[in-house]
Amino acid sequence: IYTTGIFLFILLPLYAQKEANIWYFGRNAGVDFNSGAPVPLTNGQLSTSEGCATISDANGNLLFYTDGITVWDRNHNVMPNGTGLMGHPSSAQSAIIVPRPGSKTIYYIFTVPYSATPAVGLRYSEVDMSLRSGLGDITVNKNILLASPACEKLTSVKHANGVDYWVIIKKTNTNQFNAFHVDCNGVNTTPVVSNAGINTNTWGYLAASPDGKRLAMAENSPGFELYDFDNATGVVSNPILLGNGGGAYGVAFSPDNNLLYGLRIHGGAIYQWNLLAGSPAAIIASATQIGTAVGTGSPYMGGALQLATDGKIYVPDFNWPSLSVINNPNVPGLGCNFQTSVVNLLGRNAVLGLPPFVSGFFAPDFTVSDSCQNRPVTFNIAADTSLIDSVKWDFGDPLAGPGNYSTDFQPTHTYTNPGLYLVKLTFYVSCAIDTVTDTVLINPAPVTTLNPSICQGDAFFAGGQWQTSPGAYYDTLSTYLGCDSIIITNLSVNPVKTTTIDTAICQGDAFFAGGQWQTNPGTYYDTLATYLGCDSIIITNLTVNPVKTTTIDTAICQGDA
Repeated sequence: IYTTGIFLFILLPLYAQKEANIWYFGRNAGVDFNSGAPVPLTNGQLSTSEGCATISDANGNLLFYTDGITVWDRNHNVMPNGTGLMGHPSSAQSAIIVPRPGSKTIYYIFTVPYSATPAVGLRYSEVDMSLRSGLGDITVNKNILLASPACEKLTSVKHANGVDYWVIIKKTNTNQFNAFHVDCNGVNTTPVVSNAGINTNTWGYLAASPDGKRLAMAENSPGFELYDFDNATGVVSNPILLGNGGGAYGVAFSPDNNLLYGLRIHGGAIYQWNLLAGSPAAIIASATQIGTAVGTGSPYMGGALQLATDGKIYVPDFNWPSLSVINNPNVPGLGCNFQTSVVNLLGRNAVLGLPPFVSGFFAPDFTVSDSCQNRPVTFNIAADTSLIDSVKWDFGDPLAGPGNYSTDFQPTHTYTNPGLYLVKLTFYVSCAIDTVTDTVLINPAPVTTLNPSICQGDAFFAGGQWQTSPGAYYDTLSTYLGCDSIIITNLSVNPVKTTTIDTAICQGDAFFAGGQWQTNPGTYYDTLATYLGCDSIIITNLTVNPVKTTTIDTAICQGDA
């Protein structure tokens, strides 16, 4: 058996969770991403200029939504205790919704006020989805003050342990960030305090990268600012003032965390920065205007920038019934393909705001090293495993028996059949048990069988070299998907038939051999084809016998005979 191979090793991201699949925003507008593309919704009760928040379960089913003041359940009715929250319709990020780690029913709505009333501060209210037969309601834990004064900026990232969360705000008229840890015990009311960058006091979004390692802020003036974020400690550091003038409002990271986008609602310019450019000066210099947002222009163009589970970034068309889109946000420069007014909202106007989400909702919980049938697949946890007590894997492959499960932090599993597999990863962290699911696509490893035959003395290329002997030879190539393509060559070698003819002729006669009539003695060769297509060699050994001449001298008498 002979084998040659070309192997492809890559880290493949998986499909994100679906908590961010339904959005409600603007003037009763909404979209649903559960089909993989935005489908307009017209049943939303929320009407707001800016802040809004929505949450679905892990399967993409709507749970509830809010403008930071009122909370609607999945049936679009106001929750009995769902009024009087202390956000504001003119707060850029009036609210964000964060699950309680380890709980299937408890969620927290964090709210921040309008910039003119910063003393209202950052507050949270608790939603218990076990109430009202699963429709949920606000509990007695309502409008609990965490920090004051607070500006309109609010975001959330996953903790480095992959289970907990951070909720991050910027305090008004300072450069101070407060990061609050949300774990299985609830909201830790003592923040991690960092001082970094410019002072803030007005509109604009605060956003985090999907991997939770960076923050970016839009401040009306002087523009945009980038930071590092330690999602293990909650510390904000290393500010880079990107600038780009007044009207800075929307901000979002690409799905691969390498590009940053910012939008100025004065004029609608949308900029992109390459975070891999190198030094801070190089990142600043990488700024590229990739498009111009649209809308009525009175007084604004565009608004928020929000990453969606389809991997695209969406932009509201100010006071128009449509959304624009950055189709390929991982591509530097104009190749990111910004298009205006792509999503028709069926008469419901977008305004400035789009719902923010925990940034980790747009990042895989784990990656795989391969996606091919009959090859070991290594699973890599995105979180810092040193902060995790233990894990349990279910590879979604029950035919593997006990091999379908693992408690390793970096396990391997070999799928013997192609297809989609629902993989479950359960984290055990402190008092929380959290299970995440992602879909793994295993591509087929095609097997092609060849049955060539050659004639003795010929050669056929198989098993990485020229072969002259019969046997089975194996070649392993790579398909366009990076999987093995196995070619099995069953080689047959047919014999060459040789026939020898010994014949004789008389001198002066002829015999056909060697392709022509022969009159001379010798060895002659004729090559014909057998029914197998191989040579049939006829060897003729020709003998030429001489003619014998005898002379007789005799006499007869006349008249005799």
